[in-house]
Amino acid sequence: MKKRVIFNVLLFILICGLGYILFTTVREPIQFQSTKEKREAEIVGKLIEVRKAQEIYRAVTGKFAGSFQQLTDTLTYGKFTLISVNGDPDDPNSVITYDTTYSPVIDSIKSMGLKLEKIGQVPGFPDLEFEIKADTAEYQQ
Repeated sequence: MKKRVIFNVLLFILICGLGYILFTTVREPIQFQSTKEKREAEIVGKLIEVRKAQEIYRAVTGKFAGSFQQLTDTLTYGKFTLISVNGDPDDPNSVITYDTTYSPVIDSIKSMGLKLEKIGQVPGFPDLEFEIKADTAEYQQ
């Protein structure tokens, strides 16, 4: 009788152990997938911020930045050129004057909520940075 009880207890412990192993085996890919989706969303969001910063850089300089340092420096210290036309350009008798003003780019960056300090850093990896390169494509060459 005692051997039977001991055998049932050992069998119950074995079943519980195998059940736990099965549970962790199923749970691990599910956790990995959720972590992967979270990191992917963070990285996509960061790349969208980089794209916005590059578009602002292009509006200021006419080309894209070749490095994050160049991008950060220009967006911090650069200025937009705003030209307003006074008068009617379609009326030949009208006097047309142009008023040129300069607006700091950093004001637009702050209003958009972009953070330039760590714009190139990959989310979740403090030592890893995105790479960017800019060059000119020649048409029909």
